[in-house]
Amino acid sequence: MTVEQREATIKSRQSRCDICVLIGDMTPVMLCQDHDKATGQNRGMLCSRHNLGLGHFNHSPNELLAAVEYMKQYCQLQLVSAGGR
Repeated sequence: MTVEQREATIKSRQSRCDICVLIGDMTPVMLCQDHDKATGQNRGMLCSRHNLGLGHFNHSPNELLAAVEYMKQYCQLQLVSAGGR
């Protein structure tokens, strides 16, 4: 992705993280380009918190789902749809 393409993508997304939007947070933030480490394929634009979070779980859906199951044991989990809070 070129610098121009990245800037256009950020502008079109109004500087909003793809994961934040899914949980109803529409706050503009600084964005990082997320990509598949194995293929180099661009996936989306994330805030640094979510980008680092995925990295801490080795970009593994299985590890993330295991963490969700763990948290469900100790927290009152309130699932949020993509439509907002």
